Amino acid sequence: MLWGCQDVNSRGKVEKLLTELDLTLLNDGSNTYFHSPTQSFSAIDLSICSPSLLLNLTWSVLDNPLGSDHFPVVISYATPIACASIRQPRWKFDQADWETFRTQADITEDIVSSGSIDEAVCLVTSCILSAARNAIPQPHPLDSPVFPNLGGTKNAKWQKRIKTRLGIGFDVTLPQTT
Repeated sequence: MLWGCQDVNSRGKVEKLLTELDLTLLNDGSNTYFHSPTQSFSAIDLSICSPSLLLNLTWSVLDNPLGSDHFPVVISYATPIACASIRQPRWKFDQADWETFRTQADITEDIVSSGSIDEAVCLVTSCILSAARNAIPQPHPLDSPVFPNLGGTKNAKWQKRIKTRLGIGFDVTLPQTT
């Protein structure tokens, strides 16, 4: 069997499904299930992904089933994703102290000519962000919740569900995909 399970039956058409949908298995043949009546192990839990992700993911099975008959499967990225959780800063420009910003965002010729172009960009960016943090207020993280980008009709249903569960009285606007 492709993933290590020795049980072959007519219910499973996994290979055909994988081929038709252009998907791939992460499983390495390790057992993921313990059948206590027969005291046997098998690999019945499948982890499926897009071929483009295959080389970026690692797949393993924990040794301890943690009280279940299925062993936990751990899937993780082989290399960290640098920007996955970084949210772009938001600013309240209408409340900015522009005089303070102008004073603190003092970009001199020395800053831009002291080294390589990469160093100059880094120094200018750092100078502008420092001035912005001191002169332009940012919303509190709870003022602008981040919700999944669902778009369309699901957007309205999601907003209603979130507002009901959290008891909040403002409209949640989800960003539209581009």
